[in-house]
Amino acid sequence: MVRQRFFLAATIITLAIHSMAAPITELKIRNIAKGGFSGITESSRQVMTNQTGWLKFWGRHSVRNVPPPNPPEIDFEKETILAVTMGQKNSGGYVIEIIRVEKGEDHVTVTVAQRSPPPGSFGLAALTAPFHIVAIPKTAVKVEFKEAGP
Repeated sequence: MVRQRFFLAATIITLAIHSMAAPITELKIRNIAKGGFSGITESSRQVMTNQTGWLKFWGRHSVRNVPPPNPPEIDFEKETILAVTMGQKNSGGYVIEIIRVEKGEDHVTVTVAQRSPPPGSFGLAALTAPFHIVAIPKTAVKVEFKEAGP
């Protein structure tokens, strides 16, 4: 009888805790740029919340372009920029992509997918550096990046 009451109490407490958890909301993603030829040659996950950080990032990103393109206009009163880079690769066929952004009570989770060319496949014989840059609604909470599952 005591075991049954304990189990019932534990179940009620668990359900109460889960019902109080903040809902997860999927945020809208606005695509800024995506491709295979970034000037950033190391793997990175970056969050930009102001014009200074954005211009510094864009300068590094577009260094391979002559002349470098102007950075897209961003209203940092309304948006936060997320950028992921895969690092330098020895061929084409590599892709990195932000596939989902979810906001919880105290953080934002960014899900990143990476794909490599199949073994033995033929692709572009050039150095590449895949990247994806997006804007999300402005956030002041911690941003965490995670890799997508298989």
